Amino acid sequence: MTLTRIALGAVGGAALLGLAALALGPVLPGDARDGGEIEPVRPALVLSTPDGLAIRLPGSAEPLAVPGSMPGDTAPALSPDGRQLALSRGRLGRGEIVVLDLWTSATRRLTTNPRAVDTSPAWSPDGRRIAWASGAPGAFDLFAMDADGRHKRRVVVGPGNDVDPTWRPDGRAIAFASDREAASYDLWSVPAAGGAAAPLLQAPGDQRGPVWSPGGGRIAFSGETRGNVDVWVVPTGAAVPRRVTAGRAFDGRPAWSPDGQGLAFVSDRRGAAAVWTVAPDGSEPRELVPATLGAAVDWGLALPGPRPLPTERLPDLDQRAPSGLLITRSRGRVRLGFASAVDNVGTGPVHVKGIRSPPERLMRADQLVELSS
Repeated sequence: MTLTRIALGAVGGAALLGLAALALGPVLPGDARDGGEIEPVRPALVLSTPDGLAIRLPGSAEPLAVPGSMPGDTAPALSPDGRQLALSRGRLGRGEIVVLDLWTSATRRLTTNPRAVDTSPAWSPDGRRIAWASGAPGAFDLFAMDADGRHKRRVVVGPGNDVDPTWRPDGRAIAFASDREAASYDLWSVPAAGGAAAPLLQAPGDQRGPVWSPGGGRIAFSGETRGNVDVWVVPTGAAVPRRVTAGRAFDGRPAWSPDGQGLAFVSDRRGAAAVWTVAPDGSEPRELVPATLGAAVDWGLALPGPRPLPTERLPDLDQRAPSGLLITRSRGRVRLGFASAVDNVGTGPVHVKGIRSPPERLMRADQLVELSS
């Protein structure tokens, strides 16, 4: 990796409000910023590693460390707009719900409970709320709060252990796993506004980690029978699930692709644990990257800060958020200097995206110094 200092060219007399990210990639459906510009988003897999959370983008050979993540971070969940990542952070023997901004690396702690473990955050489809499981091991309940941590409330009350919340795509219900009526886990649903829980799927063995498909017509989950864990899919309202994976291995913790055409899951079918993908009918299995056995993955659209320009000969796959910000003004023109870790070879032009006023949307910068290490 190369540590590079670059200096921004003149941006006129505009007042700089804040730097958002470096080079951007191809445009996919996203939302607007800076007066209607469509921001690019990318399908991204987020997974747990011993060093913290990592994100895998299309075309990258290796996962990239998520800036701001720490060892022990688990249960990643991308926000619907791809800008934020919710997670459970272990602290002093308990877990807390934390949100990372993928553009700025800023961290917000949303829960602090000295008597409970907070885990399994799940974003509502509109990104305004987060559901999570909280309690002592074996006695979890489901809660929901605003995305800024306010207005916390219990979603479902009842006996047993309620875990693994996931929102229905219309935002009106939350599915979860519970052992409230048996010694094993079944799938249940509760209105997002709160109320009585109703069974979604009751079957022999444990059914855990439900995830609604983007269209809402199917639910994927981890099903355990006779000591073997596989990925299963059940149509909404159906009573008979279909097994997607088969074999004497752990195949679990599924996550739907953003287009609903694939599933990611964690498997040790070749010995070492890895993230795999498969079509919903079980075809086209493909091993991607090493993973932690049993750890959750998420597959969504992401704006993970630094990303490569399509015109670069060597894409910047290892960029990090800028640091060491230096702003100078001369004759009514502003120059911005900062340090950024990239994998460029040599010097040359790069581009910078920023949030500023007036909205000059693209600033050209020059890579001045190359330090190899």
